[in-house]
Amino acid sequence: MSQKLQAKREIGPGQPMVAFTFDDGPSQDYTPEMLGVLRENDVRATFFILGAQAEMHPDLLRQIVESGSEIGNHTYSHLDLRALVRPALDYQIYTTQEIVRRETGTVPEILRPPYGFINEELINQINLPIILWSLDTRDWQDRDPDIVFNRVLNSIRDGDIVLMHDTYESSVQAVRRIIPELKRRGYQLTTVSELARARGIPLQPGNVYSNLYPIGNTG
Repeated sequence: MSQKLQAKREIGPGQPMVAFTFDDGPSQDYTPEMLGVLRENDVRATFFILGAQAEMHPDLLRQIVESGSEIGNHTYSHLDLRALVRPALDYQIYTTQEIVRRETGTVPEILRPPYGFINEELINQINLPIILWSLDTRDWQDRDPDIVFNRVLNSIRDGDIVLMHDTYESSVQAVRRIIPELKRRGYQLTTVSELARARGIPLQPGNVYSNLYPIGNTG
């Protein structure tokens, strides 16, 4: 089943919107807490999961889907995909697809390559839209909620795809503060796919998306 079959929310096209994305989970320690923050604020996000983590915590995949958030594919074990021969590349991607399908009945429709590393050859071999980011919070480097909070609030813009992780307590603490402030400023927080639909931008296999800015406003 495609995740598009989930009930769609009403997204106000005239309001600014951003998509928060969380990489490298699901984490038994922090993904439930992050989902709780999203639920408390009535927002959704996209979780780019690792197949190896998902195998250990399949219940968390179901929690993500049941919350209305989106699962994206972040490969099985976080390798540089550019260095892999085709069978190994397929294993990294399609093993993860199958784990999610088996546990949730849904299949990820978007992929984020580890480290954001891509080249033309790799793009041509991946049969999914490739999602990068426009705002890197560097939460993996600066595990300080104040630094991450300020970095986001000083840089955020309509249509950003925000890179974070659901593998650090400091990231949960930062998101707990970031979301209410963004909502106060009028932002809607969506999944990547919701944001693309609201922008009228079809996510196509073989294409790379670093942002989903309003059409005509790419600067």
